[in-house]
Amino acid sequence: MTSSRKALANDGTTSPANATPWRWYLNSLGPGLVTGSSDDDPSGIATYAQTGAQYGLSLLWVALLTFPLMAAV
Repeated sequence: MTSSRKALANDGTTSPANATPWRWYLNSLGPGLVTGSSDDDPSGIATYAQTGAQYGLSLLWVALLTFPLMAAV
């Protein structure tokens, strides 16, 4: 093991050097996964379904504008 990998493994965090890819991926998502999925309550899903049924793919262009902003946050 190289010294840089030892440093990553000894700082208390899970690094790709000492974790399986799946576990490292879930750790990198962190609390954002829980926060994002907590917004999907039954009333929200009904709203998303109704909006999708009404507008279809006509508002998909908005995703191209908002995704870079969401990624930055």
